[in-house]
Amino acid sequence: LNAIVLFTYSYSPSFLVLLILIFIAGISSTTFHPATYSLIAMKSSEEHLTKSMAIHQFGGFFGGAIGTALVAFLASFLGWR
Repeated sequence: LNAIVLFTYSYSPSFLVLLILIFIAGISSTTFHPATYSLIAMKSSEEHLTKSMAIHQFGGFFGGAIGTALVAFLASFLGWR
């Protein structure tokens, strides 16, 4: 669901519709972390559990930082629309 909503960002006809889509994406992405934490706990050995959780956490924060910087860079050249 989140991927579909993120894809429709570029087709939003107004800023209000974009805000509604962002809200829906936020709600749909809240299901990601509890599910992945459970999967990591089930699939990782106890010896590697903390490292697996740390890599997962780092990836999320790193992706958010890179994504924010990339969007700011692209928006300065391409504009909002």
